[in-house]
Amino acid sequence: MTTDELNRVLNDEFERCTPELSIVPSAIIAKGRRRARARLAGLAGGGVAAIAAVAVLLPTVFAGGTAQDAAVPPLRQDPSEYPIAFDPNVEYIWSADESRFDEENEADAYTTTPATEELTTAWLAGLEALGFQGQGSWNEGAVTRHNEVLTPDQDQSGAYGGWAGDESKVLAERLAYSAQVDTADGIISLYVRPAGLFLRGAGTQAKNPSSLLPDPRYLVPGCDSYTYMLEFPRPAEVETTFECVESEGSEGERILSVRPSQTTGGRTSRTIAYLVVYRADGSAVLITERSWNETSEPSLSDEQMTALALALPAVPVE
Repeated sequence: MTTDELNRVLNDEFERCTPELSIVPSAIIAKGRRRARARLAGLAGGGVAAIAAVAVLLPTVFAGGTAQDAAVPPLRQDPSEYPIAFDPNVEYIWSADESRFDEENEADAYTTTPATEELTTAWLAGLEALGFQGQGSWNEGAVTRHNEVLTPDQDQSGAYGGWAGDESKVLAERLAYSAQVDTADGIISLYVRPAGLFLRGAGTQAKNPSSLLPDPRYLVPGCDSYTYMLEFPRPAEVETTFECVESEGSEGERILSVRPSQTTGGRTSRTIAYLVVYRADGSAVLITERSWNETSEPSLSDEQMTALALALPAVPVE
């Protein structure tokens, strides 16, 4: 089969597998509810170990948005394909649905189901194989189910400083499975997203350039480099670049690794790594690892993060 024939087959398959996006209407939520105690995507940590290898095929490495090998059709979708129109002057955020928190009893809406229990078993086993165990986290690393809402960012910071959105203006809502494990140096996080309400590939940079967070239409940031001025604690120019690697799993999964770097005054820090697996059914698994110390780096390799994601059972998010 020639490269052109292979590309046509892959294009047809991915078009067939792309889910129809839908928006779940939500009622206007009363003002005055406390800010969500959400565990938001983009937090993760470090550690060193090994895990069974998983076949990853057709790797494509690119930086600054330019592919060096076009054997596989690019993952990236244009923001215009998102089913919700964004105001370019407004920063949006996905956060936990505060309307489902129990204020009186200080309970929250993170729940377990047979599906999350099955995921927890595989997730913790994979982490143990890498030398990690659930510790320090409020739920000991277990996978839980919760509801998220898409709203304008409450303080319009473009970062997680506000930790919640303005839930008087809910644009959409979705379910998610999530988990996180504290490590000696940071956090490893897991999110499983149902099909719809996210675009494949790396999104445009969020309004706050220092946050290294995805545009809310995407699951990972990057991959175009940019420079911005840091004002605190002293003015300095920060150059942000991304190492992005596209690959394909043995079952046809599309995989994207994103590793940002920030350089200031000749010193480079790499504190976070993203890896997302786009499944054939339209759902996605996102794993992140964040190191709190700017002098250390995420320790999991792409192969380890991929193995961790592909070892999870493909249970539906419902």
